[in-house]
Amino acid sequence: MKVEINTISKNIYDGEAERVTIPTENGYISILDNHQPLTTSASNGVLEIEQKSGEIFKINIRNAIVEVLPTNTIKISADLYLEPIN
Repeated sequence: MKVEINTISKNIYDGEAERVTIPTENGYISILDNHQPLTTSASNGVLEIEQKSGEIFKINIRNAIVEVLPTNTIKISADLYLEPIN
């Protein structure tokens, strides 16, 4: 699936993923290929993207909206992020 993470001023991530794990108010949710369409808010915390290579990309996000589109695309719009975690 395609994943896009953006703030107003910067594209943070644009690529393919096997899984995306998102912090929410009630815990973490994981999104896989062909997930049902969904719009939700993400809580402040660490978002993880498992890339096709198996590598995990982690980033701290704040005040984000997550949209899972029927085109197998996840769009995440965040007000603020911190540099990726190694």
